[in-house]
Amino acid sequence: MNVVVEIRSLDLAATPEDLAAAISSRTTNALTTENIKTIKPGYGGKATAVVLLPARIANELARGPRLRIGWASCSIRIRFPMNRGTLCLDFGHRKNACTGPDYRNLPQLLETWTY
Repeated sequence: MNVVVEIRSLDLAATPEDLAAAISSRTTNALTTENIKTIKPGYGGKATAVVLLPARIANELARGPRLRIGWASCSIRIRFPMNRGTLCLDFGHRKNACTGPDYRNLPQLLETWTY
């Protein structure tokens, strides 16, 4: 089973090869750049990388200290999928399984209410 891992505070100058080498040095398995899905630039010259890893390797990375990639010391966290109903805006289910009230038009409903 694969898990999505988010690596934050990454230096913008870091390449996917640098990221793969740093993860491979921390774990027992070699990592290729195909596991790295995106590197999104952020504020202050930092970036966030999204990496798809096997669950065992992801847990091994998340339990350890911060990951050193280039000049940056990066934090690692496992990203858990969040299902959210689009009708009731509650978590844990999708639209086809939603039994709650429909809050999609809530701003329009609030305009019609009198206080």
